[in-house]
This record gives sequence, C-alpha cells and structure tokens, in this order.
Amino acid sequence: MHIWKPHAPNAGRRRRVIEVSCCDEYQLCSEIPQYFVTRWDKTGRLVETGRSDYSTAVEAWLALGAQHRQWHRNRAAS
Repeated sequence: MHIWKPHAPNAGRRRRVIEVSCCDEYQLCSEIPQYFVTRWDKTGRLVETGRSDYSTAVEAWLALGAQHRQWHRNRAAS
C-alpha cells in the first residue's frame, strides 16, 4: 500500500514528468535528485508517494501500473 500526501514542490526545482500511465492515472516524476509518483486525488489535488531514489520510485510506479491494468481487466470482464 502506498502512502499519498499532498505534492510539495521544492522551491527552485522543476518537476519533470518522466512517464505517464494509461489514462494519465499515475505520473513518474523527478525533482532531481528525488523521484516520486504523483496522481490526482478525488478532490483534484496533486498528491505524491514518498520521495526516494530512482529504483524505489520505479518499483512503486511499476506496482501501481500493474494494479491499474488489473482494474481495467476487471472492469472489462464485468
């Protein structure tokens, strides 16, 4: 389970979107040297996972992407 908190941009650092999942559900981002995953919550706020090194953020990105693809499969099957 991932913990989401409001996105808090670092002053003077530009958020770079590295990759976007289908439906724009999740975005793998960086504010060098930190990496994180963002999404929009139900209230329209941009939220992020905990900031980490690249490999940890990619693990979260891949897990969230797999969950999202499964959601699509389940929806199509019903």
